Amino acid sequence: MNYLNIKNQEAAKLYELLCDSNLQVTIARLVILGIIKQSEDELTAAQIMRHTAFRTAKISFGVVYATLNTLEKAGLIERFKQGREQARYAFHLRS
Repeated sequence: MNYLNIKNQEAAKLYELLCDSNLQVTIARLVILGIIKQSEDELTAAQIMRHTAFRTAKISFGVVYATLNTLEKAGLIERFKQGREQARYAFHLRS
């Protein structure tokens, strides 16, 4: 299996997750969900923003925050925040 097939399979899984959550599929949602899903660590919005620069055209902070909010409400990601720390996001493993 080549690299392109693996990437296409990953994108198809993300697409399916968004559809199963009754969310409109957008490039921003695919990219941001993919970044969070592939990360071994919880990420801040700023870290996610930096990662998007390597994957697609620049996505604004406003779009990043709106997308994170949407993905969290849909149960696809979890938000962690303690005290004054920046919120961090991680992929929510569904059972």
